[in-house]
Amino acid sequence: MSYVLHSDFAPLTSLTSQANGVHASLHLTPNTSSPLKGGGLSPELGRNPVRSSHAGFTLIEILIVLVIVGITIALISVNFRRNDKAEVRDQAERLALLLQAARTEAISTGKSLAWIGNASTYGFFTRDEDRRWTVAFTDPPLTGGHLTPPISLIDVQINGARTPIATPLVFSSSGLNARFKLELGTAETRMLVIGESGGNIHVKDESATTE
Repeated sequence: MSYVLHSDFAPLTSLTSQANGVHASLHLTPNTSSPLKGGGLSPELGRNPVRSSHAGFTLIEILIVLVIVGITIALISVNFRRNDKAEVRDQAERLALLLQAARTEAISTGKSLAWIGNASTYGFFTRDEDRRWTVAFTDPPLTGGHLTPPISLIDVQINGARTPIATPLVFSSSGLNARFKLELGTAETRMLVIGESGGNIHVKDESATTE
């Protein structure tokens, strides 16, 4: 509980002091409006007000943050691009191995084998009674496969001529085959699966030559 000073007399007990012939009365009256319950002066009295202020960012600090954000985005972009390119290469190398296995299968069995693909899937086939490539080959590992999105088969060239994607790529039992190029990839990364007439099949990074 705090007290308020009064200059006049009050019915409460007063403190009297006299100095230099001047008589004065000091009265202490309870101040019930004080927020303090245990008495004493209000905490607002005698205290220097402190003004809180929030310091803003400087131009240099903002520029540093923008540079850090830019570098982070660039690193993420490069990492995604590297992963995307590695995935396309993995798919191309797997396809090259399967095509090599199909050539070996045709030579060892004395029966021609064809690879037929579309934008996302492919398979190996033998001829039916009408000599059409409709009988799916089911012996592992030539059981067909698919390309993982967003990777797709983009272009097929046989003997230097562009053909429809679904054109059969035939592996002869003699081991002499048509030259071919299969292009697969994404919008930014392309890989070529190249087959030579002598039977060599390899992968080439086409995106490196188009940048």
